Amino acid sequence: MIGYVTTTDAETGIVYGVPYTSVTGHYINEAWADSVANNIRTGTNTTDSTGKFVVNVALPPAVGSISQYITVSTHYYDYCGILLYTSNNSSIQAQDFIYHFAYSAQ
Repeated sequence: MIGYVTTTDAETGIVYGVPYTSVTGHYINEAWADSVANNIRTGTNTTDSTGKFVVNVALPPAVGSISQYITVSTHYYDYCGILLYTSNNSSIQAQDFIYHFAYSAQ
């Protein structure tokens, strides 16, 4: 997970990167297991001098819990959530969803 932690100056509107702050990222795939403890992968890292962060997490393969037929084959994938927040203030956060590809079959 890659991004920037930023803040905006209220007077000027200029956006600044927030350096050297800890970021936590959760990758959530409800298809991985029957319990919440098994379907979340977590990583942390610190922003660089520009506010950029890279949070790495080791992911198991997708299960293929959802399928979609497209022209000549069926694609199997999982629909996963990503939650990122500053480690010292979880109210500063961003959330998104992605498709985690598993396999295709004809």
